[in-house]
Amino acid sequence: MELTAIDTSKLKRAELIPLLTTAAVNIALKIGVKEQANANAELGTHLMATFNGIAVLYRTPSAMIFSAPTAFGVDVWHGKKCFSVIWNSQVLKDYQIVNFKRGPWIPTLLSFAEQLDT
Repeated sequence: MELTAIDTSKLKRAELIPLLTTAAVNIALKIGVKEQANANAELGTHLMATFNGIAVLYRTPSAMIFSAPTAFGVDVWHGKKCFSVIWNSQVLKDYQIVNFKRGPWIPTLLSFAEQLDT
């Protein structure tokens, strides 16, 4: 499925969240830079990617040890935080939406993720 061909304004939130989460994680894994939240690399490493005015942060369980020690998370900023989701396993299921605001960042994120796949 071509992500750029999807009219995201017509997708229901439940359809859009997994799509955006997968795209954001893939971007972070492909172009993200490892950063440390503190001096101990075991407690707080994550991947940060920036492109076209958008920042993506992908956190693994060790990076979330104080807030949710078994959770994965992804956050997206476009000026301010517009998307944040956490989930509890390698597979995106039973996710919790922390923050979601529709905006022009959505087609930009999906388009960029698609470009990285080609």
